[in-house]
Amino acid sequence: MQNKKGFTLVELLVVVGIIGILASIGVASLNSARQKARDAKRISDVKQMAVILEAEEGGTPNQAMVGCTAAFAKTSLCTGPGDEVKNNYVNLKDPSAKSTDAACDTGTVGTSKVCNYSLANKKGDGPATTADYQLCFDLESGTAGLTKGPNSITSGGLLVPNCVKAAAAPAP
Repeated sequence: MQNKKGFTLVELLVVVGIIGILASIGVASLNSARQKARDAKRISDVKQMAVILEAEEGGTPNQAMVGCTAAFAKTSLCTGPGDEVKNNYVNLKDPSAKSTDAACDTGTVGTSKVCNYSLANKKGDGPATTADYQLCFDLESGTAGLTKGPNSITSGGLLVPNCVKAAAAPAP
């Protein structure tokens, strides 16, 4: 009787196949975790921006924004009304966006396009003030009671689904 030591080729292929399947499951769950981590950063960023605006509001009510004076202007363009906005907003950016990407509004959020945080008034038809604002951002997956796609944080630090943009005026 012959005494064999070692594994057959079939046994080795089965083990390699199982390891491959486990690795692919791990990679898939890792991608989901990365999306959720980026979304958590986005929510943290916009909450921090809202706190800064609320602090600016405390000193002098209803101050106009400086540097980001159009509806849905990129928050990285804001230089005021006070030093907190000037010093912090430039550093708070969407983790996936480049500075050349468009600002988040209802035309960019929820699409495959990456967008930068943007700021408008609550109606979405003009510039924000410290008392009347919505900070718009896009989530890759739903989290914290918000859905995938467009979301905003409004005056008072309220997180809400969607980003309100005023309807275009009808043509004459």
